Amino acid sequence: MTRFRTGTAIAACLGLMAGNAAAAPEFKLKFANVDAPQSIGGHGTQVFADCVAEKSDGRVEIQIFPSGALGGQSDNLESVRTDLLDLTNVVSPIVTVDPLLSVFTLPYVFRDRDHVANVLNGEVGELVSSRLLERDLVVLGYWEGGFRQITNNVRPINVPGDLEGIKIRTPSDPTRIMLFDAMGASAAALPWSEVYSALQTGVFDGQENPALYVEDASFFEVQKYLSFTSHVYGVSYLLMSPGAYAKLPQDLQDVAHECGRVSAEATIEYGQKADAEAADKATERGMEVNDADIPAFIAVARPLHGQMIEKILKGDDVQTANELLKTIENTQ
Repeated sequence: MTRFRTGTAIAACLGLMAGNAAAAPEFKLKFANVDAPQSIGGHGTQVFADCVAEKSDGRVEIQIFPSGALGGQSDNLESVRTDLLDLTNVVSPIVTVDPLLSVFTLPYVFRDRDHVANVLNGEVGELVSSRLLERDLVVLGYWEGGFRQITNNVRPINVPGDLEGIKIRTPSDPTRIMLFDAMGASAAALPWSEVYSALQTGVFDGQENPALYVEDASFFEVQKYLSFTSHVYGVSYLLMSPGAYAKLPQDLQDVAHECGRVSAEATIEYGQKADAEAADKATERGMEVNDADIPAFIAVARPLHGQMIEKILKGDDVQTANELLKTIENTQ
Protein backbone atom coordinates (compact mmCIF):
# COMPACT_ATOMS: atom_id res chain seq x y z
CA MET A 1 0.00 0.00 0.00
CA THR A 2 2.83 2.37 0.85
CA ARG A 3 4.52 1.66 -2.46
CA PHE A 4 1.28 2.36 -4.31
CA ARG A 5 0.79 5.65 -2.55
CA THR A 6 4.38 6.66 -3.15
CA GLY A 7 4.11 5.77 -6.81
CA THR A 8 0.87 7.70 -7.08
CA ALA A 9 2.48 10.73 -5.46
CA ILE A 10 5.45 10.57 -7.83
CA ALA A 11 3.16 10.24 -10.82
CA ALA A 12 1.12 13.21 -9.62
CA CYS A 13 4.27 15.25 -9.14
CA LEU A 14 5.55 14.38 -12.60
CA GLY A 15 2.16 15.26 -14.04
CA LEU A 16 2.24 18.63 -12.32
CA MET A 17 5.74 19.31 -13.63
CA ALA A 18 4.65 18.39 -17.13
CA GLY A 19 1.66 20.70 -16.80
CA ASN A 20 3.89 23.56 -15.67
CA ALA A 21 6.25 22.93 -18.55
CA ALA A 22 3.34 23.00 -21.00
CA ALA A 23 2.16 26.29 -19.48
CA ALA A 24 5.50 28.01 -20.06
CA PRO A 25 5.31 30.64 -22.84
CA GLU A 26 6.63 29.66 -26.24
CA PHE A 27 7.67 33.24 -26.97
CA LYS A 28 8.99 35.95 -24.67
CA LEU A 29 8.97 39.38 -26.27
CA LYS A 30 10.64 42.51 -24.90
CA PHE A 31 8.57 45.71 -25.08
CA ALA A 32 10.52 48.88 -24.22
CA ASN A 33 9.31 52.48 -24.25
CA VAL A 34 9.86 55.80 -22.49
CA ASP A 35 6.36 55.95 -21.01
CA ALA A 36 5.63 55.84 -17.30
CA PRO A 37 3.13 53.13 -16.32
CA GLN A 38 0.44 55.74 -15.50
CA SER A 39 0.74 57.53 -18.86
CA ILE A 40 -1.26 56.96 -22.07
CA GLY A 41 1.56 54.89 -23.53
CA GLY A 42 2.09 53.00 -20.29
CA HIS A 43 -1.58 52.12 -20.15
CA GLY A 44 -1.56 50.99 -23.78
CA THR A 45 1.49 48.81 -23.18
CA GLN A 46 -0.12 46.99 -20.27
CA VAL A 47 -3.40 46.49 -22.14
CA PHE A 48 -1.45 45.09 -25.10
CA ALA A 49 0.56 42.72 -22.88
CA ASP A 50 -2.55 41.48 -21.04
CA CYS A 51 -4.45 41.03 -24.29
CA VAL A 52 -1.64 39.01 -25.88
CA ALA A 53 -1.34 36.77 -22.84
CA GLU A 54 -5.09 36.10 -22.89
CA LYS A 55 -5.62 35.70 -26.63
CA SER A 56 -2.56 33.46 -27.01
CA ASP A 57 -3.55 31.28 -24.05
CA GLY A 58 -0.24 32.10 -22.41
CA ARG A 59 1.88 31.10 -25.40
CA VAL A 60 3.29 34.64 -25.64
CA GLU A 61 4.65 36.68 -22.75
CA ILE A 62 5.33 40.41 -23.12
CA GLN A 63 8.11 41.66 -20.86
CA ILE A 64 7.68 45.40 -20.29
CA PHE A 65 10.61 47.81 -19.81
CA PRO A 66 9.00 51.24 -19.15
CA SER A 67 10.23 54.76 -18.41
CA GLY A 68 13.25 54.63 -20.73
CA ALA A 69 14.79 51.60 -19.02
CA LEU A 70 16.38 50.46 -22.30
CA GLY A 71 16.89 53.87 -23.88
CA GLY A 72 15.07 56.80 -25.44
CA GLN A 73 12.49 56.67 -28.22
CA SER A 74 15.10 56.95 -30.97
CA ASP A 75 17.20 54.21 -29.37
CA ASN A 76 14.22 51.88 -29.06
CA LEU A 77 13.12 52.61 -32.61
CA GLU A 78 16.51 51.70 -34.04
CA SER A 79 16.70 48.58 -31.84
CA VAL A 80 13.37 47.36 -33.20
CA ARG A 81 14.44 48.01 -36.79
CA THR A 82 17.59 45.94 -36.27
CA ASP A 83 15.86 43.11 -34.33
CA LEU A 84 17.67 43.93 -31.07
CA LEU A 85 14.30 44.70 -29.46
CA ASP A 86 10.93 43.12 -30.17
CA LEU A 87 8.40 45.90 -29.51
CA THR A 88 8.15 49.61 -28.81
CA ASN A 89 5.91 52.59 -29.34
CA VAL A 90 7.21 55.95 -30.57
CA VAL A 91 5.77 59.32 -31.50
CA SER A 92 7.97 62.07 -33.00
CA PRO A 93 11.10 60.00 -33.88
CA ILE A 94 9.14 58.07 -36.50
CA VAL A 95 9.84 60.90 -38.95
CA THR A 96 13.53 59.98 -38.91
CA VAL A 97 12.52 56.69 -40.54
CA ASP A 98 9.94 58.15 -42.91
CA PRO A 99 9.85 61.98 -43.15
CA LEU A 100 6.49 61.82 -44.92
CA LEU A 101 4.86 60.96 -41.60
CA SER A 102 5.61 64.48 -40.38
CA VAL A 103 2.36 65.35 -42.17
CA PHE A 104 0.54 63.99 -39.12
CA THR A 105 2.31 66.51 -36.87
CA LEU A 106 1.05 69.53 -38.80
CA PRO A 107 -1.32 71.75 -36.79
CA TYR A 108 -5.03 70.95 -37.00
CA VAL A 109 -4.63 68.13 -39.49
CA PHE A 110 -7.12 66.15 -37.42
CA ARG A 111 -10.52 67.53 -36.43
CA ASP A 112 -11.15 65.24 -33.47
CA ARG A 113 -10.50 61.70 -32.23
CA ASP A 114 -13.16 60.19 -34.50
CA HIS A 115 -11.43 61.77 -37.48
CA VAL A 116 -8.08 60.36 -36.35
CA ALA A 117 -9.56 56.87 -36.09
CA ASN A 118 -11.24 57.05 -39.49
CA VAL A 119 -8.02 58.23 -41.13
CA LEU A 120 -5.65 55.73 -39.53
CA ASN A 121 -8.03 52.77 -39.78
CA GLY A 122 -8.53 53.37 -43.51
CA GLU A 123 -6.39 53.66 -46.64
CA VAL A 124 -4.04 56.20 -45.04
CA GLY A 125 -3.21 53.79 -42.23
CA GLU A 126 -2.62 51.02 -44.77
CA LEU A 127 -0.27 53.31 -46.71
CA VAL A 128 1.71 54.15 -43.57
CA SER A 129 1.90 50.48 -42.59
CA SER A 130 3.25 49.47 -45.99
CA ARG A 131 5.82 52.29 -46.03
CA LEU A 132 7.10 51.39 -42.57
CA LEU A 133 7.26 47.70 -43.48
CA GLU A 134 9.63 48.69 -46.29
CA ARG A 135 11.71 50.37 -43.58
CA ASP A 136 11.90 47.27 -41.35
CA LEU A 137 9.02 48.06 -39.02
CA VAL A 138 5.79 46.10 -38.53
CA VAL A 139 2.89 48.34 -37.49
CA LEU A 140 0.53 46.65 -35.02
CA GLY A 141 -1.55 49.69 -34.17
CA TYR A 142 -1.89 53.46 -33.97
CA TRP A 143 -2.09 54.66 -30.39
CA GLU A 144 -3.08 58.01 -29.02
CA GLY A 145 -0.23 60.33 -28.16
CA GLY A 146 -2.70 63.00 -27.10
CA PHE A 147 -3.86 66.41 -28.26
CA ARG A 148 -1.37 69.08 -27.27
CA GLN A 149 -2.38 72.06 -25.13
CA ILE A 150 -0.58 75.20 -23.93
CA THR A 151 0.48 76.16 -20.41
CA ASN A 152 2.17 79.45 -19.53
CA ASN A 153 2.77 82.06 -16.83
CA VAL A 154 1.74 85.22 -18.70
CA ARG A 155 -1.95 85.07 -19.61
CA PRO A 156 -4.75 82.73 -20.73
CA ILE A 157 -4.44 81.83 -24.42
CA ASN A 158 -7.86 82.37 -26.02
CA VAL A 159 -6.86 83.53 -29.52
CA PRO A 160 -3.56 83.39 -31.44
CA GLY A 161 -2.77 87.02 -30.57
CA ASP A 162 -2.56 86.07 -26.91
CA LEU A 163 0.71 84.30 -27.69
CA GLU A 164 2.40 87.57 -28.66
CA GLY A 165 5.79 87.81 -26.94
CA ILE A 166 5.43 84.59 -24.95
CA LYS A 167 8.56 82.45 -24.77
CA ILE A 168 7.39 78.89 -25.39
CA ARG A 169 9.28 75.62 -25.37
CA THR A 170 8.60 73.11 -28.15
CA PRO A 171 10.09 69.74 -29.14
CA SER A 172 12.67 69.79 -31.94
CA ASP A 173 10.03 69.99 -34.65
CA PRO A 174 10.55 72.86 -37.12
CA THR A 175 6.86 72.98 -37.99
CA ARG A 176 5.95 73.55 -34.34
CA ILE A 177 8.38 76.43 -34.11
CA MET A 178 6.97 77.88 -37.34
CA LEU A 179 3.45 77.65 -35.92
CA PHE A 180 4.16 79.54 -32.72
CA ASP A 181 6.40 82.10 -34.38
CA ALA A 182 3.56 82.84 -36.83
CA MET A 183 1.31 83.56 -33.85
CA GLY A 184 3.77 86.02 -32.35
CA ALA A 185 5.37 83.79 -29.76
CA SER A 186 9.10 83.25 -29.33
CA ALA A 187 9.45 79.49 -29.77
CA ALA A 188 12.52 77.31 -29.30
CA ALA A 189 13.30 73.65 -28.76
CA LEU A 190 14.61 72.26 -25.49
CA PRO A 191 15.23 68.68 -24.30
CA TRP A 192 12.35 67.31 -22.24
CA SER A 193 14.54 66.71 -19.20
CA GLU A 194 15.23 70.46 -18.93
CA VAL A 195 11.69 71.78 -19.36
CA TYR A 196 10.60 71.96 -15.73
CA SER A 197 13.65 73.90 -14.58
CA ALA A 198 13.40 76.23 -17.60
CA LEU A 199 9.82 77.07 -16.65
CA GLN A 200 10.75 77.42 -12.99
CA THR A 201 13.56 79.88 -13.71
CA GLY A 202 11.68 81.84 -16.35
CA VAL A 203 13.89 80.87 -19.29
CA PHE A 204 10.56 79.94 -20.92
CA ASP A 205 7.12 81.31 -20.08
CA GLY A 206 5.28 78.23 -21.27
CA GLN A 207 5.25 74.88 -23.03
CA GLU A 208 2.87 72.66 -25.03
CA ASN A 209 2.05 69.02 -24.35
CA PRO A 210 -0.96 66.81 -23.65
CA ALA A 211 -2.83 68.23 -20.66
CA LEU A 212 -2.13 65.23 -18.43
CA TYR A 213 1.49 66.44 -18.17
CA VAL A 214 0.29 69.27 -15.93
CA GLU A 215 -0.14 66.68 -13.20
CA ASP A 216 2.33 64.00 -14.28
CA ALA A 217 5.23 66.46 -14.72
CA SER A 218 4.08 68.73 -11.85
CA PHE A 219 3.76 71.71 -14.18
CA PHE A 220 1.10 73.10 -11.85
CA GLU A 221 4.00 74.08 -9.59
CA VAL A 222 5.55 76.36 -12.21
CA GLN A 223 2.66 77.36 -14.53
CA LYS A 224 -0.43 79.53 -13.97
CA TYR A 225 -2.58 78.96 -17.06
CA LEU A 226 -3.74 75.90 -18.99
CA SER A 227 -5.36 76.62 -22.36
CA PHE A 228 -7.00 73.88 -24.42
CA THR A 229 -5.89 74.67 -27.99
CA SER A 230 -5.60 71.06 -29.25
CA HIS A 231 -3.25 72.36 -31.97
CA VAL A 232 -1.46 69.06 -32.69
CA TYR A 233 -2.43 65.43 -32.24
CA GLY A 234 0.35 62.98 -31.48
CA VAL A 235 0.12 59.63 -33.26
CA SER A 236 1.97 56.93 -31.33
CA TYR A 237 3.09 54.00 -33.47
CA LEU A 238 2.98 50.50 -31.95
CA LEU A 239 5.84 48.71 -33.70
CA MET A 240 7.30 45.22 -33.84
CA SER A 241 10.58 44.05 -35.28
CA PRO A 242 10.31 42.07 -38.54
CA GLY A 243 12.46 39.30 -37.09
CA ALA A 244 10.30 38.79 -34.00
CA TYR A 245 7.14 39.00 -36.09
CA ALA A 246 8.39 36.39 -38.58
CA LYS A 247 9.09 33.91 -35.76
CA LEU A 248 5.42 33.91 -34.74
CA PRO A 249 3.08 31.43 -36.44
CA GLN A 250 0.15 32.95 -38.34
CA ASP A 251 -2.34 32.58 -35.48
CA LEU A 252 -0.07 34.48 -33.10
CA GLN A 253 0.61 37.17 -35.70
CA ASP A 254 -3.17 37.59 -35.84
CA VAL A 255 -3.23 37.89 -32.06
CA ALA A 256 -0.56 40.61 -32.19
CA HIS A 257 -2.64 42.65 -34.67
CA GLU A 258 -5.87 42.10 -32.75
CA CYS A 259 -4.25 43.23 -29.51
CA GLY A 260 -2.75 46.18 -31.34
CA ARG A 261 -6.31 47.26 -32.17
CA VAL A 262 -7.58 46.57 -28.64
CA SER A 263 -4.75 48.55 -27.05
CA ALA A 264 -5.22 51.42 -29.53
CA GLU A 265 -8.84 51.77 -28.48
CA ALA A 266 -7.74 51.68 -24.84
CA THR A 267 -5.29 54.55 -25.36
CA ILE A 268 -7.96 56.68 -27.01
CA GLU A 269 -10.34 56.12 -24.09
CA TYR A 270 -7.51 56.88 -21.68
CA GLY A 271 -6.66 60.09 -23.53
CA GLN A 272 -10.26 61.32 -23.45
CA LYS A 273 -10.53 60.63 -19.75
CA ALA A 274 -7.13 62.19 -19.07
CA ASP A 275 -8.11 65.45 -20.80
CA ALA A 276 -11.27 65.77 -18.73
CA GLU A 277 -9.49 64.93 -15.49
CA ALA A 278 -6.53 67.19 -16.31
CA ALA A 279 -8.75 70.25 -16.46
CA ASP A 280 -10.30 69.46 -13.06
CA LYS A 281 -6.96 68.63 -11.47
CA ALA A 282 -5.33 71.80 -12.82
CA THR A 283 -8.16 73.88 -11.40
CA GLU A 284 -7.82 72.15 -8.03
CA ARG A 285 -4.10 72.92 -8.14
CA GLY A 286 -4.87 76.63 -8.53
CA MET A 287 -4.35 77.00 -12.27
CA GLU A 288 -6.71 78.96 -14.49
CA VAL A 289 -8.15 76.75 -17.25
CA ASN A 290 -9.84 77.86 -20.48
CA ASP A 291 -11.03 76.52 -23.83
CA ALA A 292 -9.39 78.48 -26.65
CA ASP A 293 -11.13 79.77 -29.77
CA ILE A 294 -10.17 76.83 -31.99
CA PRO A 295 -11.52 78.30 -35.29
CA ALA A 296 -9.31 81.35 -34.74
CA PHE A 297 -6.26 79.12 -34.37
CA ILE A 298 -7.20 77.04 -37.40
CA ALA A 299 -7.47 80.20 -39.50
CA VAL A 300 -3.82 80.99 -38.78
CA ALA A 301 -2.43 77.45 -38.75
CA ARG A 302 -3.82 75.66 -41.79
CA PRO A 303 -2.56 78.19 -44.36
CA LEU A 304 0.94 77.38 -43.12
CA HIS A 305 0.74 73.72 -44.15
CA GLY A 306 2.24 74.29 -47.60
CA GLN A 307 5.24 76.19 -46.22
CA MET A 308 5.76 73.61 -43.52
CA ILE A 309 5.76 70.73 -46.00
CA GLU A 310 8.31 72.47 -48.22
CA LYS A 311 10.51 73.13 -45.20
CA ILE A 312 10.62 69.57 -43.90
CA LEU A 313 10.26 67.42 -47.04
CA LYS A 314 12.11 67.07 -50.31
CA GLY A 315 11.56 65.71 -53.82
CA ASP A 316 8.55 63.49 -54.47
CA ASP A 317 7.60 63.54 -50.79
CA VAL A 318 6.33 67.12 -51.18
CA GLN A 319 3.70 66.13 -53.74
CA THR A 320 2.86 62.93 -51.84
CA ALA A 321 2.38 64.93 -48.65
CA ASN A 322 0.01 67.38 -50.32
CA GLU A 323 -2.02 64.50 -51.74
CA LEU A 324 -2.05 62.86 -48.32
CA LEU A 325 -3.34 66.06 -46.74
CA LYS A 326 -6.23 66.16 -49.21
CA THR A 327 -7.10 62.55 -48.43
CA ILE A 328 -7.05 63.26 -44.70
CA GLU A 329 -9.20 66.37 -45.14
CA ASN A 330 -11.77 64.47 -47.22
CA THR A 331 -12.00 61.62 -44.73
CA GLN A 332 -15.19 61.91 -42.71
